[in-house]
Amino acid sequence: MPVAAPLGQHRMRIGTADTGQATPNPCYSGTWGVTLDFTINVVAATCSPAVVASSTIVPDCGNGQFSVDIDVTALGDGTPVVSDGTTTWPVAATGIVTVGPFADGATVSLSVLHGVDNTCDLPLGNFSNTCPAANDDLCNAIPLVVNATSTGTQYNNIGATGETNEPIPTCFSDGINGSVWFSFVAPASGEVIITTDIAGASATDTEIALYDATGVTCSDLSTLGAPIGCDQDSGTTIIFNSILAQAGLTPGTTYYIQVDDYGFGTAQGTFGIEVQEVLSSDLFDNNNFMAYPNPVKDVLNLSYTSEISAVQVVNMLGQEVISRNLNATTAQVDMSQLSAGAYIVNVTIGDTVKTIKVVKQ
Repeated sequence: MPVAAPLGQHRMRIGTADTGQATPNPCYSGTWGVTLDFTINVVAATCSPAVVASSTIVPDCGNGQFSVDIDVTALGDGTPVVSDGTTTWPVAATGIVTVGPFADGATVSLSVLHGVDNTCDLPLGNFSNTCPAANDDLCNAIPLVVNATSTGTQYNNIGATGETNEPIPTCFSDGINGSVWFSFVAPASGEVIITTDIAGASATDTEIALYDATGVTCSDLSTLGAPIGCDQDSGTTIIFNSILAQAGLTPGTTYYIQVDDYGFGTAQGTFGIEVQEVLSSDLFDNNNFMAYPNPVKDVLNLSYTSEISAVQVVNMLGQEVISRNLNATTAQVDMSQLSAGAYIVNVTIGDTVKTIKVVKQ
């Protein structure tokens, strides 16, 4: 109700509509809507509420919590306390009243209760705080071990510290929604596959970029230069799936990975990330090796100029889900019974194991 509403009876209408009501139309009579009318009687209060000048969230990210500083400028004529519906904090004098702490990520609804007449209770609204991930900035990039079990982590909320200064790779077509950073040391083969397609993740749609860390000052993001690899969805529609295959890395050199969320970064979300070495051989002829279609719905076709001795399919938890001896130059691998997601396919040809990433629709 407006604070300046005159005393007496008023008509109040509450209306809903499916679309087109950004500016409410009290006379809307279309479909998919509900209209309710009420009579409101505005009466003079017989009490004086407390007066609050401001309510400020105070993060305590080191302890995974936050508090709220409430600046009370007048006590009113009651015995005021601040309440979250369960706990109360007394307001003994004007000035700052600190309430909390509350768990980081929680939402609390606060009110200043009059203490005598609930007509003069003062709602303060909802309060929530989400601390940035530990690897929110490049200087705190989380080191990843190549070929290690996928690491659970999270992306940040919009507006996290430093987001405005971070690079926006070309494939991040929606800008920056909360980047987090990782690093790894390139393996001997100089070829890796980076994936964020991990079962059970709550992140909706990740995107990744890869940078050479040589000559980079972590506190100066302009030293990163352009990414040497970038991926948003790998051309698939699998949710929260990003796959980046990168060859030509310098063994023993450190590289940075930037992970962001496409379009839905209004809250934090979890995902896993893994860097896997692709074993290769100088004798292997990539031009004569074929694996299609990718993404695959039912059957993956394999062919090579030399005999393929075996094929193994591994899920993102490192579990073998298919293993076949082939001994043929062409083969079909039935993946129709597998769940949708990304898989590592190891194709053995002689002494060489060709590793590829395949997306199952």
